[in-house]
Amino acid sequence: MNTTNPIQQATVTALATIRAYWPGSANPPRDTAPPGRTPPRSRPPAHHPIVRADAVTTLAFWVEALVNEYPDALPAWLKTSARDGMDLGDVWATTAFLEDHLHHLDEWGYLERARHELTGIAEELRQLVDQPDKDRPVLGHCHLTHDGQTPDRATAHVPRCQGTVRAVPQRDPETGTTTYEEGRCTRCKSSAVIEWWRQQWGLTQTLVTTRELVDALAHHDIKVAPATVRWWLHTGVICASGHTEDGDRLYDVAAVVFALGKRERRRASGSVGGTGSRVPGTSLTRVGG
Repeated sequence: MNTTNPIQQATVTALATIRAYWPGSANPPRDTAPPGRTPPRSRPPAHHPIVRADAVTTLAFWVEALVNEYPDALPAWLKTSARDGMDLGDVWATTAFLEDHLHHLDEWGYLERARHELTGIAEELRQLVDQPDKDRPVLGHCHLTHDGQTPDRATAHVPRCQGTVRAVPQRDPETGTTTYEEGRCTRCKSSAVIEWWRQQWGLTQTLVTTRELVDALAHHDIKVAPATVRWWLHTGVICASGHTEDGDRLYDVAAVVFALGKRERRRASGSVGGTGSRVPGTSLTRVGG
């Protein structure tokens, strides 16, 4: 199939992602419980049957819609199964059928809607299997519109997304090193380099004083006093990134937020200790102090 159409390409990618994560979603990883504090759990996260049911239902809906709209596609549909008709619960069959008939969706005018729904399903399956939030620090709240568009005068009345933008870890399989270059909204699924998000939020200033850091952390719903910041620095929870001419400490807000999230994840897993943070920026950078 010709996938020069970018919407078709995105839809094919979504269908391939659904197939890739479907097996793992049957028994997704469990949240890690602190050792010795709670009894072991044998059940996977309770929402995984809902995600799988949504995937099956969405795929079946689009298959049946295409067959009803394009009766000429019916013979091909029947040939995909030895039975009289396709098993609409068979994700491998329904994704293959849709991939072969995306041109019909395009002709019908529903390709963009199908892409949006299938991409959402693919992302839910991926998150279910990858459990990404454990190592995806929160960068802020999404300022885009609910459909992922940049607000302007024409869209002033459109509701804002207000999803959570998290840094996406990128792991080097050879070295095991993790870097953070991209941020993705958990609701509208918009992605961009972290620096773009920070510029949109007016966070382009590189370093802030202790008082400014306290104010910035309040925007992340982290309300602390300057003395707490100094204690974090003293105990190695965070690192300073410079000094003013008067000798006051300077901090990178994103690095501090990331470090605090890292500390909370250590606490949740029952471990202690730590020495500072890694900056979720365009490269893996050590924050000096």
